Amino acid sequence: IKGGVDIIVLDSVSTMVPKDELEKDYDENERMAAAARLLGRFLNRVTMLADNNNTLIVLINQFRANISPMSQKSTKHWGGWALTYGVRLSIELTRISNKDTQATVQAFIEKDKLAGGERTKVELTLEYGKGFRTDLDILQFAAREGIVIQKGAWLQYETYKAQGLEKAALEFPLDDIRRELETKLNSN
Repeated sequence: IKGGVDIIVLDSVSTMVPKDELEKDYDENERMAAAARLLGRFLNRVTMLADNNNTLIVLINQFRANISPMSQKSTKHWGGWALTYGVRLSIELTRISNKDTQATVQAFIEKDKLAGGERTKVELTLEYGKGFRTDLDILQFAAREGIVIQKGAWLQYETYKAQGLEKAALEFPLDDIRRELETKLNSN
């Protein structure tokens, strides 16, 4: 981490394997919570180093089906509760719809130690090969807050009017009004 690294991405957390797991034979007994201990130690060591060097660490984890009859949740994380307790910001992304060129993703902030605020779900558009469509997101947020007026499929902002979100993103002069919309969204 030392030496000017701005961001580290670990994809996927479940690929981390404890050393004793690699060295044991197949017929040896299973050690309970070895992955959780490894993840807990990793987070304790790396978090302090990242803080001291202004480095962002992104850990990508997958949900697994929880087959325990005692649990209320149908999914669980790899590594037990270690990741849940050790991170400062946890965002759960769930794919809602999938098209040829893009997907609609629901983002939910599960844990936030960095900034308070309400825990809401938002829908984001992810265009394959390009990333998140911020133009559509700004229009959606502005419509939800009443800044952009939405009646059915029609969207209107001041004198601009279009039918459908995609068309509005193309027809509205977003380069000109983006800062204005962002300012109004941040003040709400």
